[in-house]
Amino acid sequence: MPYRAGCAAACVVDGRKYFQADGRPFGRGSLRKAVIQNHLIPVRMMGKNFDLCQTRKKAAPIFAMKWPEKGEFAMTSTHDDSAPASKSGDAAPAIVHVPFDAPWNWLAAGWRDLWATPQISLIYGAAFAGIAWFFLLALALSSALPVILPLAGGFLLLGPVLAVGLYEISRRRERGETTSWADISAVVRENGSRLALFGVALLLLFIFWMRVAFLLFMLFFGAVSYPSAETLVSTLLFTWHGLGLAIVGTAVGALFALVAYAISAISVPMLLDRHVDVVTAIIQSVQAVRTNPQAMLLWAALILGIVTLGCLTLFVGLAIAFPLVGHASWHAYRELTGTR
Repeated sequence: MPYRAGCAAACVVDGRKYFQADGRPFGRGSLRKAVIQNHLIPVRMMGKNFDLCQTRKKAAPIFAMKWPEKGEFAMTSTHDDSAPASKSGDAAPAIVHVPFDAPWNWLAAGWRDLWATPQISLIYGAAFAGIAWFFLLALALSSALPVILPLAGGFLLLGPVLAVGLYEISRRRERGETTSWADISAVVRENGSRLALFGVALLLLFIFWMRVAFLLFMLFFGAVSYPSAETLVSTLLFTWHGLGLAIVGTAVGALFALVAYAISAISVPMLLDRHVDVVTAIIQSVQAVRTNPQAMLLWAALILGIVTLGCLTLFVGLAIAFPLVGHASWHAYRELTGTR
């Protein structure tokens, strides 16, 4: 069967490059039509799996191609440059059952990752602690210190997106590779659109939570100024309106926390590891929580306890708590999807 050689012209769709068998570029519409008609299939190139002839973004390799009778095609690369590491695949992984005490193993693995790359992990944690200090000082100077509780809860909603670099460290360490800031920057650029979309979803949830928190304050306190830092604890615990706000606010906040935890437990690591869309990642994350309610409840309690300890040390402990939870979350994703 004859081969056609040439420099294939690429078409970028959803961040990936594709080629027609004769080297002509696809338009978005024609590409989707070709995929539906099964004109393209996954191939192996330079020993690695590529979906629908995905290749490097910067330079199109030279290929020798053939088109068998059944509509499949094979490709042989003559390009000397090495291809980027492929992801695990396009299909969402199946969620598996894990033991109740599995979160302790995730923490142990995260601890090893933390001290295997302390120069990056601790900088991540220090930056997270610095952001917390910035918000604390800003609220104190604006006499809005009582807002620190809902703000802290909302700030943690964005934690999974902020920990992308930590996931990449753990992923590369599993493969026996080192990680640099350039590697982290590259993976953020590669997955930027999907990570940004998921970040926007969490940000909207955070904004909604802050609006609800302000409404609850108005409901119990009326149109008055916030209690001062000196009277905050006594107002919340020893007045009827303060105690009502504490109870109702905690219940509503727990509901928001449950939603945020369910949709983000393994979503970001999955977006980093596989070619799945945001909705699929969220569905799989919720499924992981539903399939393993006891283990995931223990994991949530451990996260809350670790972060609380970090906050009680005037946020200094967050420099270790944040990267520890981030690395452990990667191992949670791997075991929950049966890919560890």
